[in-house]
Amino acid sequence: MLIAIAGPYSAETTEQRRHNLDALNMAISLTLVDQCEAILVIGESPGAKREQELIRSKGLPIYTDVADIPMGSASQSPQRVT
Repeated sequence: MLIAIAGPYSAETTEQRRHNLDALNMAISLTLVDQCEAILVIGESPGAKREQELIRSKGLPIYTDVADIPMGSASQSPQRVT
C-alpha cells in the first residue's frame, strides 16, 4: 500500500524545518528504493550513497550507465550487475 503524506512541517526555525523536511524526504526515498529491483546512479550525495547501500545489501544491481540496463519486459528481473 502506498500512502501519501500531507501536512505542515512545522518547527521553530527555518533551519529545523529544512532538517525535518530533509529527514522525511530521505525516509520516503529509502522506502521507495526498497521496493526497486535495481538503482541507476546519476550522481553522488550522502542520500544517494544510502540508497545504493540499501540496494547493495539486497544483492541487487547498481547501474551507472543507462546503456547497461537490460531492456525487456517490466516483469523480467534485471541481471545482477555490481
